[in-house]
Amino acid sequence: MANIYFNEDFKVCTIKNDTMYLYIDNVKDFLDDCNDEWISDNVDETGIYQWDNKSWTWVRANSAVEDKIRALVKKIDSPRQEHTSQSNKSIGWNILITLNTGEIIQTNSEPVPINEVHEAIDILLRPSFFGKTIKEFKIVAV
Repeated sequence: MANIYFNEDFKVCTIKNDTMYLYIDNVKDFLDDCNDEWISDNVDETGIYQWDNKSWTWVRANSAVEDKIRALVKKIDSPRQEHTSQSNKSIGWNILITLNTGEIIQTNSEPVPINEVHEAIDILLRPSFFGKTIKEFKIVAV
């Protein structure tokens, strides 16, 4: 499983997009995502973290948050596990975008690694005409 970042509504997001909770499975990948910025302070081992607005740093998540994140990660990971049991191919991810009009767009024609998904979402959320029409992102394992 890869690192997954969540916003305050427990929706998957990128590290630079109002991240409130972290599921860290690989610290080195997390530091690479942060580009060694201060945003990585206090994350030095795998686990679940939440942002502390008082100290402006990451702290270990409380048990309620940890339970919720683990359930979400399990939900995200279960399609991937089903797919793994059906084939020996490497797992990849696709992004489905729901627009305000209800139209659904798949952004990639081939599955990509999760770090590329995070980069793509970060780019898609930049202020633009298209970015302002995005209602929801769904990340699906294939």
